[in-house]
Amino acid sequence: MQIPRIFCLFFITLCLLESDASPVSGPAQCRKPGGEGIISEQYKESYDYGEEVEVRCKPEYYALFQDITCGSSGQWDVPLPCVAAKCKHPEGVVAVRTRKDRLYYRRRWIEEFYSPGDEITVWCHKGYYSPHDTYTCLATENGSDWDRHDFCIPQCKAPSGEEIDLVEKYLDQHEGWYFHFGQRYYDRWDYYDLWDYYDRRDYYYRRAHSGRSNYNNLWDTIMVRCNEGFFTPFKVYTCVSNGSSSDWDNPVSCVAKCKAPRGEGIQSVSPSRKTYDHDDLIAVQCNAGYYPISVAMRCVTTNGSHVWDPPAPCKALNETNVIKFPSVEDDTIKWSWQNHTEEIIGHQLNISARRAYNNSFIEKESHWLPVNISEFKMQSKPGTFYEIQIRGLTLSGAGTYRTWSFETPIAEPPVSVRNEVFFNGTTTYVKLFPATDLNGPISHYEIIVKEMETNSSDVCSGYSSTHYNANPRLYTAAQIPAHNLTQPTTLTLGDGQRYSDFFNAPLNASLQYSVFVRVTSVWNEVKRSSCSVAVFHKGGRWISPSGYIYVSIIVKIILLLMLVLLYFILQRKWRSEPGGKLQIHTPTPANTQTP
Repeated sequence: MQIPRIFCLFFITLCLLESDASPVSGPAQCRKPGGEGIISEQYKESYDYGEEVEVRCKPEYYALFQDITCGSSGQWDVPLPCVAAKCKHPEGVVAVRTRKDRLYYRRRWIEEFYSPGDEITVWCHKGYYSPHDTYTCLATENGSDWDRHDFCIPQCKAPSGEEIDLVEKYLDQHEGWYFHFGQRYYDRWDYYDLWDYYDRRDYYYRRAHSGRSNYNNLWDTIMVRCNEGFFTPFKVYTCVSNGSSSDWDNPVSCVAKCKAPRGEGIQSVSPSRKTYDHDDLIAVQCNAGYYPISVAMRCVTTNGSHVWDPPAPCKALNETNVIKFPSVEDDTIKWSWQNHTEEIIGHQLNISARRAYNNSFIEKESHWLPVNISEFKMQSKPGTFYEIQIRGLTLSGAGTYRTWSFETPIAEPPVSVRNEVFFNGTTTYVKLFPATDLNGPISHYEIIVKEMETNSSDVCSGYSSTHYNANPRLYTAAQIPAHNLTQPTTLTLGDGQRYSDFFNAPLNASLQYSVFVRVTSVWNEVKRSSCSVAVFHKGGRWISPSGYIYVSIIVKIILLLMLVLLYFILQRKWRSEPGGKLQIHTPTPANTQTP
């Protein structure tokens, strides 16, 4: 009976052991941190409840907390510890100094991103400055951004120029103290200013700084000192902002002063100086034979420079005023007399003419005109430069000349009537003669050939130079530059040669041709031409245009004689009729009966 009891105890013990071996339920583990911006490669695959890990974010992200903790539910207490978009390094700056906890420390490298709360001071390139002492990186809904974005803006460039002598600081002095930003000594990031004290009572003090800096910051005020003979229109200049840059409130310049007048007829001025400032007034005394149109001259500013008003205070006593100058349409010159003291007795008119393209052409003429003549008509020639002088004459002597010049345009060259054509067997020659440059310089000669007979020069005048290959019925056979035709020259028509890139094509003896000679003048971008009909070729014979004219006249005379003869025949027949009238017979019908 002992065996079953022992068996039961063993069975109970085994059951208890099995129940103790089953696992006990506890808190879940956290997976390794992840999410946008976090560097997850450094973490384990899982962490137990209560474990803490340091947050490490990518450069363009920043950590909300330095550490995160694994919770009892298997989740981290901060699911996304890295927030996107740090403040980027400012563009256009040389270096940055960062401050945290009100203490500045030096950066040995330039960081690409900054976290919210970072406060920086920037250093700019030469010619730029930072308008603010510090810039703070702030947290925003989309990440972070700087509280200001105008990190470096251009400075006002120090004025320079040959007329500028010195540029000086312009500062206010109060109770004898003068604050001056002197030379700065830099130990990488730190600097200090020099203080100057001047025991003076002037309201403004200034100190030259042109040797220290070529740029000025916003609201800097300067004074400009000009070289002798120049002045600056403004007392002070202030560097002001115009948006994204800086510039002086007024253009910095040194303007030339009025120099002592030295015009025609001026004898002396009072007061006498080398230069005069704006609004200075001087008295003028004129030489004999001149009268003052104003008793004084004033130095005024016009278009940024100083000039005298009036510019010419002394006028000649007998000055001729030209009312109308000659023109291409009208060669008439008209004038009037301006005299305040003497009576005019006449005028002297001089006209000279020359041509730039012909040095041998010189014409001069002089006319003494009575007082009642106030206009003169010239006989101008084409392509000629004229200079006209006119002055009044009084009992005391001659006045000053009024001079004017102009050039007339060229005209069509004279039509040549000497060009000849002669026929020798099967060859035809054209003899060309140089044209005169009466109306302008001759540029070239052109031989134009047209199939079909015509003696009208209109075909030539309206013709544009055409090569034979383009139009064999009307073409340019030869073009001869004027410098190659200084004496009579004979040209063979149809010789198959090229003249100035034009083909002198062979002629067909069975066809009828017209030959024209066109002379062209070119001067000052003006082109003029004239044409003449040289010859006709008809049935293998060359006939001069004058022959056609003679034949035409003879035919007209013969026709006129025939008309006169017919008239006399009809008149004689009329007189031979009874009653001196011509009888008209009307036929009578056959069935008509007379009473």
